[in-house]
Amino acid sequence: MRITEWIEDSIFLLPVIATPADEELDFAMLAGVLRAEAQYAGFSVEALETACSGDISWRMRMLSMWMEDKEEHEHRR
Repeated sequence: MRITEWIEDSIFLLPVIATPADEELDFAMLAGVLRAEAQYAGFSVEALETACSGDISWRMRMLSMWMEDKEEHEHRR
């Protein structure tokens, strides 16, 4: 499995969607959890950072906002 696929699968297991997109400290803590999970799954921190364009917290914030937008759009249907 490639790390990008692993990130997509793993991100849904973390409580990202319940975290408001403006809580930077929460995202920093979640990034730490994701880092530990990646290492446990056999990926290096460097590979994770590269897959997240160098900033894991930023990537998680962007995914959270995308998920919030997606959820809001689905509720409008």
